[in-house]
Order: sequence, then C-alpha cells, then structure tokens
Amino acid sequence: MLKNLHRESLLKTFLQVALIFGLLMLFGSYLSADEFDAVNDILSSGDKAGKKALGTGVVWGFGVVLPFICIVAGAILGYSFQKKKSEQEQNTTKIYVVTAISAIVGFFVYAIVAMVISRALFGDANYIFQVINDFWKASVR
Repeated sequence: MLKNLHRESLLKTFLQVALIFGLLMLFGSYLSADEFDAVNDILSSGDKAGKKALGTGVVWGFGVVLPFICIVAGAILGYSFQKKKSEQEQNTTKIYVVTAISAIVGFFVYAIVAMVISRALFGDANYIFQVINDFWKASVR
C-alpha cells in the first residue's frame, strides 16, 4: 500500500511537471527574443540566392552555350562531310557554302532543342525564348 501511494505521488508529480513544461513551451514562443528568426532569414535568403544562381546558369546555358554548341557542331559536321566528299571529287569550292548552311541548320536544331526543353520544364515552348530575349536586352543596356 505504501508503494502504491508512493507510485501515485510520483505519477502526480510527473504530470504536474509535464503540465508546467507544456505551458512554458506553449507560451515560450511569445516570451522569447525570436532567436531563430535570424536563422530563418539566413536560410530563406540562401534559398533565394541559390535559385537566382541556378536561373542565371540556365539563362546563360540556353542563351549562349547551347546555341554556340549547336551552331559550331553543325558547321564542323558539315565541313568534315563536305571535306571528305570534295577530296573524292577533287572539288573544294562548295566546302564553305555547305559549312555555312550546316551552321544555319545547327541554329534550327538549337531552336528545336530549346523548345522541347522549355516545354518539358516550363510547360510553354516559347517561355525560354522570352527569357533569352530579356537576357540579351539586359546585357545590351
């Protein structure tokens, strides 16, 4: 019986302490000095900076790198194909014309690739071209 009384007393004390801690935690956020606001601000500003850096990388990739790669690859492929063909025929006059046409075809390949990726990422095939247009306008200003 004495053990039961002691056990009930410990249980009551535990529940009272838990109630007091619960009330302190409930109202503690109103009584604190907002120590975690600075951490939250740092995390949110880091998130914004990361998204901005990623967006800048995407714009540079689509606005500068991808067209350069497509145009140069088209020109190199056209040049190498026509060079082999002209060596067989002993005629080198069409190499530069085919290279220029291949570069133009490379630009159209870039446009198609950019439209497909823009449609997949943003749901609009023309959105990336508006972003690239704004990028080049801002770079000229």
